[in-house]
Amino acid sequence: MREALTQLRGARITGFEETAPRSAYTLRYEVRGAPGSVSYQREGEGVWRFRFQEPAGEAREVTYRASERRGGGKGKGPAPRRDR
Repeated sequence: MREALTQLRGARITGFEETAPRSAYTLRYEVRGAPGSVSYQREGEGVWRFRFQEPAGEAREVTYRASERRGGGKGKGPAPRRDR
């Protein structure tokens, strides 16, 4: 769907729900007691819209298209990074 973002240190997942059958989801979390969320929904074949609500109050929306993905999959691009 999209490339991984930087790990959110200290985050604790507080909920996950499917908000529309097989096409929209919301992940809720807390960082030091402040709530945040990531909502995402399918907009079409290979197109997903993400809405990030940061614990500090900032919100942003990004649309990802499968054709814009970087790396991984079927031998194209670099191998996935494995942090330890």
